[in-house]
Amino acid sequence: MILNIVCLLIIILLLFRKRILGRLRGLTTQAVDANGKSVSFSSIGKYVDGLAKVKKDGKVGFINEQKKVVIPCEYDEIDEFVQGFAKVKKDGKWGFVNTDGKEIVPCQYDKVGSFDEGFAKVEKDLKDGFVNTKGEEVVTCKYDNALWFQDGFAKVEKDRKWGLINTKGEEVVPCKYDHVEWFHDGFAGVEKDGKWGVVNDKGEEVVGCEYDEVKSFHDGFAGVEKDGKWGFVNDKGEEVVGCEYDEVWDFSDGFAKVKKYGILGKINANGEEVISCKYESSVYENSVRDYFEGFALIKNNGKYGLINNNDEIILPCQYDSIGSSHDGFSKVKKGDKYGLLNNNGEFVLPCQYDSIDDFHDGLCGVKKGDKYGLLNSKGEFVLPCQYSEVRDFSDGFAKVKKGDKYGLLNSKGEFVLPCQYSEVRD
Repeated sequence: MILNIVCLLIIILLLFRKRILGRLRGLTTQAVDANGKSVSFSSIGKYVDGLAKVKKDGKVGFINEQKKVVIPCEYDEIDEFVQGFAKVKKDGKWGFVNTDGKEIVPCQYDKVGSFDEGFAKVEKDLKDGFVNTKGEEVVTCKYDNALWFQDGFAKVEKDRKWGLINTKGEEVVPCKYDHVEWFHDGFAGVEKDGKWGVVNDKGEEVVGCEYDEVKSFHDGFAGVEKDGKWGFVNDKGEEVVGCEYDEVWDFSDGFAKVKKYGILGKINANGEEVISCKYESSVYENSVRDYFEGFALIKNNGKYGLINNNDEIILPCQYDSIGSSHDGFSKVKKGDKYGLLNNNGEFVLPCQYDSIDDFHDGLCGVKKGDKYGLLNSKGEFVLPCQYSEVRDFSDGFAKVKKGDKYGLLNSKGEFVLPCQYSEVRD
């Protein structure tokens, strides 16, 4: 009995749903064409960017939110709009329409890709070309393969060789390479017979195909590898740094890190080792990294130091840690004591303090033994390490304690209340 009732309820709900959906379709599948004539559709899709796909007599089109026909139902297939264009298929061939319903690329291609940088790849008779957003075939279908445009250039393949074309369809880099990279700062890596070189955006081979690997240009230099060793060439194709390093990094601000025998150093734009490859630590840790301006952090035998860009030692490798610069200062640790360096690599506090806090509102807390003090941004003590407690600043004031008495400091480190009170409330 209960089962019969449940089945009856399900049938009623299904009939009710069908009737409601039918009414909704009746409300949503009516539109007006360009001649003002009412048109009915067998189905309507979701609105995306103000347009919905509709179907009539097995053909598809688009209507807008005002229920006006934008693209009449005369296509076999229509993809969604991307960057203002949609792929359309008619009689087995593909083309493009825009959001105004204009067929900017006629349906004459076997395949079409999406528009990117104003161009779309098209295929006809197994050959690739490109059309622009005006519908012009700027590159005829003559390539065996073509990739997308990137920064104004596209990779193309002909007879198993690759080259690069520009937006005018001109073959800037001829199809004679086994592999080509995208342009970066006006240069692109090219491979021929297993060796790499570099061409510029005029198609000139500025670096011959004689290297095992070539990196991208940075600051006018590119890393090159030959027989497992690395060096650098400039944008004239000159090998300014011979292939003698195990590893090289990109140039930045006139310098590049290099590694030899597992040890790091740094060279300048003339190929000179401004930081020689001599600073070592354990087998697994080698460190020469950028520090604040004009200095580099070095690590040797587990200890840190500082050198300048002339390879001169500013701080010997005898510190357990040297932090990065913040607010003009860097925290240094030696043993269990801390000190403070300024941006000139000079100590403003020797390594004899138990803790040094970060700067806040131009002041930082320091601890020596069981006493606390405050340092300003000039590296000067505004409060000597004579206090048993220094609280954090709040609304420009900080509570301090000396002995068993409390006082109050302002953000300049000046006492607004001397330490003579049993309690100072916040």
